[in-house]
Amino acid sequence: MAVNVGGLLVGALSAVFNGSFAAVMKFVRVQLDEMVFMTYCCLGVALSSIIALLFLPLNDTIAGAGVGTSLAFTSYGLAAGALLVGAFTFSFLAVAKAGVSIGQGVWCGTAIIVSYLWGTLAFGDVITNVPLNLIGLVLLLVGSTGIAFCQELPRLMAQTFTTSGTTAGSGANEQQMRQEDSNQREPLTRDTDDADRGRPSSPHHSSSKLVGLGVSVLTGVFGGSILVPKHYVPKSADGIAFLPSFAVGVVAFMVLVMGVYVTVITKRRVQWHVQAALLPGLISGCLWNLGNICSIAAIPRLGYSVAYPLLQCALLISGLLGIVVFREVRQPAAVSCFWGSSIVLILGAVLLSLSSHPK
Repeated sequence: MAVNVGGLLVGALSAVFNGSFAAVMKFVRVQLDEMVFMTYCCLGVALSSIIALLFLPLNDTIAGAGVGTSLAFTSYGLAAGALLVGAFTFSFLAVAKAGVSIGQGVWCGTAIIVSYLWGTLAFGDVITNVPLNLIGLVLLLVGSTGIAFCQELPRLMAQTFTTSGTTAGSGANEQQMRQEDSNQREPLTRDTDDADRGRPSSPHHSSSKLVGLGVSVLTGVFGGSILVPKHYVPKSADGIAFLPSFAVGVVAFMVLVMGVYVTVITKRRVQWHVQAALLPGLISGCLWNLGNICSIAAIPRLGYSVAYPLLQCALLISGLLGIVVFREVRQPAAVSCFWGSSIVLILGAVLLSLSSHPK
């Protein structure tokens, strides 16, 4: 039972890039429609896919022996591009309806399960130790949930102990906890959900939250399946050779989605803020695609059931940026929950890698 160290390192890099690409939006200093940023991000994905062709001669080293080292086109790339645009679009809607912590936690957990099932049931990844494999999967889910809800869990535990205990001064403790939460709790990205900010929820907000949970699940289904079409391409169009087709799919479906958004949904003129937002959006898309390329390199070494769940460890990176760089999480209990969940997440990734390998 050996671990593929190289595959794990590349998989870890995919999580680093995937966990940092959204943070670039914080450097945009204008009020920006998230769908506009999604457009620029998709353009960055397409641009970096074309630039990646410079490494096409090294494709057999990056993506495994036997893959093509010349330009190729496949319709499966269009499908992968559509899945990415769908994942980006649903993720923005999920944040608007459910809040960033709940939305991201649900879609990352869903993506872990979906990608694991694709690898084991559809692609024939070999599980060498079933109990260890399942434990690793559970630890990934528990760790990602703990990271996503690192601010909420300590508060819920404090409320539970406060309401169940009979010690004097519990009301004061609860009031102090609420005050700390309102002072220190901020979303990792812009989040306009009232219930997620601690204000009383109305039936409207409850139904909105339910819609958000459903959309979050869709985000995870799309996000966990982005590279599934690549599995069915011939060797000549695999690896880096897959990226030009992918770029065409991303641009085509991005145009389609934005066309529907502008003409049917908003029915208003969209402010593009090209000077302030185009470059950050392109950088964001390039960072995401670097993570995608790392996943392409990790899949033949680890299998889809391991490589793509590792990509969802991006939660760890985005959480680190929120704590260390942007100082969004300051409450000691929340920071402790984050670090404890991170250890669980990393342990789950290692166990999953130890207990399975590609077909």
